[in-house]
Amino acid sequence: MERDLNLEKANYIGNKRRFADYIAKKFPEDGGTVFDPCCGCSSVLIEAARKGYQVTGNDLSIVPYWYSKGIFEGAAFSEADIEKLVNTAPKDGWLTTEWKGMYPRKREIRRYIDGLVLATKNFPGNKLHTARAIVSRLLQTMYSDSGSGYSTRNWETIPDVKRILGHAIKEVNGLIGEIGGKGKITNLDARKTTFPKSDVVYFDPPFFRKDKGHVLYFNSYKVSNSVLLQEPWKEEDLKKEEAVDILHRLCKSTGHIFVSSARNCQVPWAAEISKFKRLVKKYKITYRQTSGFPSGRDEEQHENLVFGKARGQNLPFEENPK
Repeated sequence: MERDLNLEKANYIGNKRRFADYIAKKFPEDGGTVFDPCCGCSSVLIEAARKGYQVTGNDLSIVPYWYSKGIFEGAAFSEADIEKLVNTAPKDGWLTTEWKGMYPRKREIRRYIDGLVLATKNFPGNKLHTARAIVSRLLQTMYSDSGSGYSTRNWETIPDVKRILGHAIKEVNGLIGEIGGKGKITNLDARKTTFPKSDVVYFDPPFFRKDKGHVLYFNSYKVSNSVLLQEPWKEEDLKKEEAVDILHRLCKSTGHIFVSSARNCQVPWAAEISKFKRLVKKYKITYRQTSGFPSGRDEEQHENLVFGKARGQNLPFEENPK
């Protein structure tokens, strides 16, 4: 009998997946290109590509980078490719032998995951990106609730993992068929890189809470990123002043900029955008957010989508999110 696994990808607090379509519909109708410097798993870029935009995304974290790179630049898997990946041999890798953190999975599960990661190197050309996206998607589900994967570890078997893998393959192949070739994804540090010129910029900055301080995103991705790289992944989260500097440079690279952030953020994003854009508008969004697996966590989220543009350009049309 199959276990009742919820196969959603990581649905962490702050994830814009649930209203990405609403955000993309705010983009100007006559725009051609959009850039996202911290694109995550590209929920907004996917909707922009569906809208006809040519997209460019970037993320320093490996899990979202591998996933986004695969769906935009990968090549669809054949049945032979699928069989090759699913039936890959378990191997001892970083997760099996190096990680000594809390909540380790069963050894056979860890060996199978390590084997999958190591097997991605055996796929040629753009199918390398596809294989990496699939394995990234697998980890997005298995590590949805925390960096350790605590929420599902006690009731996993190899058939469970293979079923999650099959779901990941279906999703990645489907997205490649729909939006493949409509974007480019890079793995650069937004603090240091030069941003491309684009008609629209979308920026989902790190969340600096007024009441609890900096949310450490990279710490949550540390284990998964290390699994994908097969070595310890060490990057420092953006500081508040670094995120503001990125925004300022982004404002100079585009006519239309959108910033999405929770309302109780320390940074007044609308005020920062107004230093560079003469017209600024704020859209308020409220929605209910849950984790990818049942965990008792269910929170009402209050977000701002702030839009800035130079005078003389059309404002996005008014529409409330569903």
